[in-house]
Amino acid sequence: MGFLDFGCVHVLTEQERYCWFLMIRAAICGHNTDLRELMGQAGFLDADPSLTAEELYLWWAELLNDIHAEPQPVIYTVHNRSRVTAGMFDF
Repeated sequence: MGFLDFGCVHVLTEQERYCWFLMIRAAICGHNTDLRELMGQAGFLDADPSLTAEELYLWWAELLNDIHAEPQPVIYTVHNRSRVTAGMFDF
């Protein structure tokens, strides 16, 4: 499955890029509270989100399973791409 939307192209500032880096690192390291705070800073969450830090971590952990739990180097297959894609739309 592929998605292509030329309207989604966006150049990130260094601050935005670094925030993404910190979010992913917090998720990989299991720093749930930091992850929730960074997601708020990046605009992923409302001012008063109902999702807990643990719930947000579980979503990221599923998306980053290839990095977090799979043997390295990761071999991307239809199975793990399907799992990640399903997790993005079924939270």
